[in-house]
Amino acid sequence: MKYYIENSDVKYGVDEFGRNISFMNKISGHEYVSTPSHVWKIILAEGQRSEQPVFAEDQTSKIETDGNTLTIEYNSLIAAGKKLDISLKLTFTLEGSMISVTSFIENKSGLTVTELNITAASGIHSLDGNPSSDRIMWPSNYGKIIESPALSDLSVYSGFRKYERHDFLHTDLDLLYPGGSGSMPWFDLYGGSEGLYVASHGLSHETVCLHVERDIKTSLLSLGVIRYPFTSRGESWMGEPIVYCPHAGDWREGSRIYRRFTDSSEYFKAPELPEWVRNTEGWLRVILKPHHCEINWDYKKIPELYDGAAAAGLDTIYLLGWEKGGFARMWPDFVADDNTKDGLGTEKELREGIEYVHSKGGKVIMFLSYFLIDHKSDFYLKEGGGECTIKSIWDEEVPFAETYCGEGTYRKLPNPPMPMYGACPGSEKWHGKMISIAQYCLDLGCDGVLYDLGGLKPYLCFSDKHDHKKPNLACAGKADRFGDLRRVVKSYGDDKIILMEHIVDCFNQHMDIVHGSRMYPDSKSNVPDMYRYTFPELVMTNRELGEDEDKMYDNINFTFIYGLTFDMTIYRCCGSMADVPGYAAYMKKIIDLRKKYAKYLHYGKFIGDDGFTVDKGSVRAKAFRADDGSVGVALWNRRHETVEAVIRSEAGTDYNVELEADGAGFVEISNS
Repeated sequence: MKYYIENSDVKYGVDEFGRNISFMNKISGHEYVSTPSHVWKIILAEGQRSEQPVFAEDQTSKIETDGNTLTIEYNSLIAAGKKLDISLKLTFTLEGSMISVTSFIENKSGLTVTELNITAASGIHSLDGNPSSDRIMWPSNYGKIIESPALSDLSVYSGFRKYERHDFLHTDLDLLYPGGSGSMPWFDLYGGSEGLYVASHGLSHETVCLHVERDIKTSLLSLGVIRYPFTSRGESWMGEPIVYCPHAGDWREGSRIYRRFTDSSEYFKAPELPEWVRNTEGWLRVILKPHHCEINWDYKKIPELYDGAAAAGLDTIYLLGWEKGGFARMWPDFVADDNTKDGLGTEKELREGIEYVHSKGGKVIMFLSYFLIDHKSDFYLKEGGGECTIKSIWDEEVPFAETYCGEGTYRKLPNPPMPMYGACPGSEKWHGKMISIAQYCLDLGCDGVLYDLGGLKPYLCFSDKHDHKKPNLACAGKADRFGDLRRVVKSYGDDKIILMEHIVDCFNQHMDIVHGSRMYPDSKSNVPDMYRYTFPELVMTNRELGEDEDKMYDNINFTFIYGLTFDMTIYRCCGSMADVPGYAAYMKKIIDLRKKYAKYLHYGKFIGDDGFTVDKGSVRAKAFRADDGSVGVALWNRRHETVEAVIRSEAGTDYNVELEADGAGFVEISNS
């Protein structure tokens, strides 16, 4: 038997075994399914059998269609030949070009339903018959392009050794959200002149996993999302929508679909930014007292550091290792030093340094950690901090261990990294600590606080001391808590700001500046376009492209065309602008160009490759749309000689521009 739902845009079908037999884009005329394939898999836990699989093909189902709705219902499930009192219902709803899949589980067995893997688009070799031209735009950090996924060993992206997973059966792309590398809960398979958008359209912020599976024997793809219900005996659970939408064009149409969802559902609301943030050019990031406690600069050196940054066109200094214990030690005991003999100085001297920066029209940002707890901190030893830590499935705290060394080796090489431990965002006590340390910094007079590790991996937390009811809900309240922290910061004045490390859309909406992942100007696969195109109003840094003068022209020009602010981390935050005079001089030139075209680069929105073409392959270019609708294009000449390029607008008008060797430029165009 075959069952279908169909309209003028899409035809979708399953067989009596609940396998996907058709996913046809009726507009392009392409059938995506090559071979019938599974649409779901469940994982159960019982005692030592912690990953007992339940496969759709082994079940007996009741399938019905009613207009634009198809349901697959299982009154019980079979695993390893044993009948289990677990019911499952999947509902497929077709509206326009979009198929939405919701799920319902009722568990009357003694097992726990830990995972539900929905891959409603399955058995795909290619969208248009040419798998070598297919790509996946994957929301890993800013965005990653996966080439020819049906022809590729996807395990190379997993970060695991092959024998850690069932890579002899299938290789997978997996990405947790919200956090870690997972910046958004959608991806897009595209090729030729069409694409297939896949996303979680939930509002709960529960931990999910984007999933692409490639069968080793058939090279067929299954696309979907994994959820973690942790449904025990006597419990029921309803899964939020997982959606599929074929479309014309490339991944950018997928981006537009997702942004329409976030706007209409109010899942993402763009932050209102202070004027100085819109106009910021970036910061000098420095560690005053590093991990090995050999001080780089004391508080009295803050004016000197800022003056060097300001001379190069920067307007902010970002202080790390300002705390008494030094960088990555004793966290979250963030308090100023009180040692004038061999320490950083006094709180009074820190305040004076901040006041000096203000007297010159500059800003000061102070570092805080949103995630880490040192077992030797007062918070852990005296304030009950132990109840805030994440408890893993092994009933252990989650370690995060690093050792930053200086000239020595004995601390780092023959010793393990210095451990700290992860705090759960579902802990009310931890949230209270995040509020109090922000208030401490703001009382010192700083202009903003940056929560480092703010969007780390959304670990499942099994502690019974936190607010979340289930392990998968540990991050469910995190976005709201960032919103609460924003309100605390803004209570000190609308021009005070909150910042975070990591790119995660539901968290970033509460941030004035987003300090993302490291950039790779030479990479063809790691590209900022996906996130910048989806959320162009966010102010973002060029993370770690200012470490030294190596490839400085590429790093600065890349920053320019993507409309990013400068994150100067000279010598890994242990150097000043005086150490990179060549970088400083060219950066100042580009900053002046940014200011000249501020209506686009500071006040406009990134539109990437929309609205123009460029005739030179050696010229990289990205467009911005100003509030008045006008379009400007930022250009980067990658050749070591002068180049003349022609920019053609959508309206067909040509604009000639000459770019100096290794230089940048900007041209305003008309599309009317």
